Amino acid sequence: MDRYAILAFEKQLHAYEVVGDRGWEVDLEAGKIVFDGDLEMGVVLLGTEDDHSWIWGWADPDEDFPDTVVAPGRALGDYGREHDLPPLYEPETDAHGEPLLDRIGVIASGVLALQATYHAPLDGGGRVLFALEHPSLALPPTDTDRLFKIVRESGFVQDWDAALAAYRANR
Repeated sequence: MDRYAILAFEKQLHAYEVVGDRGWEVDLEAGKIVFDGDLEMGVVLLGTEDDHSWIWGWADPDEDFPDTVVAPGRALGDYGREHDLPPLYEPETDAHGEPLLDRIGVIASGVLALQATYHAPLDGGGRVLFALEHPSLALPPTDTDRLFKIVRESGFVQDWDAALAAYRANR
């Protein structure tokens, strides 16, 4: 988590500046998400979470999503196996009352070099986690005030030296 937390949070902050609180509609067959009918982006489905578990988009037994929109999640499984992180490769993981979606989003953002992740509530409860792609999501140049805000608000960091070193190396 420490390796990816700061940069992932910066990506999320920027994505929120671009997307804001807009409504969204997704067409996974086409690999597109549209925000308020006027901002269209590429999208992949990472997975969904409810009160009980996380399930990868590629493993959802009720759906047959196109491989192109679930392949990034499947690719993250290789990293999970290599680092003994079962939630990254097991089709479904019991959440044990802790949200996995945010942590998975941080790791996916870093390992897969995603432009941004986006999570939203689902009808009937739970949340969905997407990866977004669009030119407007390219990060602006680093600025000190923005970095301080990111560091203050990043809630996952345990080892700040490692986190800042990784951010410096990857940004």
